Amino acid sequence: MALIPAVFTNISFSADTENNTLVRNYIVSTLQALSWHIELDEFTAKTPYGPKRMANIIATKDPSASRRIILSAHFDSKFFESYPNNQVGCYFIERIVL
Repeated sequence: MALIPAVFTNISFSADTENNTLVRNYIVSTLQALSWHIELDEFTAKTPYGPKRMANIIATKDPSASRRIILSAHFDSKFFESYPNNQVGCYFIERIVL
């Protein structure tokens, strides 16, 4: 199991696109299956192509614990086709979680 499978590494998942939603939903469902509590920080950001809906994924392990781990990484881009996705941050989270 991978947090972001290879099938997603060669597609653009810029903000506010169908691919972005597919990747976000995959990450959320994978983390939930591993018993992480998920929150979405949803907002609209200004981009060169107008306002775009975005969402940060915040994963917390055992939110009721007095000491807990909270993970987050930026996985999409601000709608620049040539701008790379932040797969490095997601890679590190994948290594921690899996």
